[in-house]
Amino acid sequence: MFFSKDKDAAKCLGFLRRCKIYFSAADLLKIYKAYIRPKMEENSSIWAGACPTYLKFLDSVQKKAIRLINDEQTTASLAPLGHRRNIGALSLFYKYFVGMDTCSRDIKTMLPNLKIFARNTRLAASNHPYYLALPRSSTDYFENTFVTRTSKMWNLLPSEVFPKVNNVHIYNLQKFKTNINQIVKNINKYPLIKPYFPTPVH
Repeated sequence: MFFSKDKDAAKCLGFLRRCKIYFSAADLLKIYKAYIRPKMEENSSIWAGACPTYLKFLDSVQKKAIRLINDEQTTASLAPLGHRRNIGALSLFYKYFVGMDTCSRDIKTMLPNLKIFARNTRLAASNHPYYLALPRSSTDYFENTFVTRTSKMWNLLPSEVFPKVNNVHIYNLQKFKTNINQIVKNINKYPLIKPYFPTPVH
């Protein structure tokens, strides 16, 4: 799957290279976002926990595109694919867990339960209201599945990520995505989640 995605995207890079003389850097970036990057992101939130060796094949395509566009100012806002995979996974999890009516009964049964704290402890007070009780796992395969991997990231999110109106939590997927991106912009303030979000490398 990964080699196929890498191969298809690499072929499209060849097209981008051939038409480079006809387009501005901004136009080349639009072409990359519209026609090349989507080939590497189909269902990516599900397989985001794949072996890093495989994921590097996809990341290398974006690095080649950045070098081809050759304009740091234009490509500065281009998020790493790993960042986008994590945002996609967390957004899908938010849709399933907080917006329960949007997912099937089968999916609901796969999600972890809310963690019930025995008393009002410091740990309970410091965590967000959707903190989960994570099942123990004994294999790397289970650790890297969508539900397990994303649940771990989910528990590390700060409370301010979850949208509120009049101090009451609401379901707002777009606001949730915006809030995560704001958090990542100040990632040094959140050392626990920092290892999950790669910084851009041009």
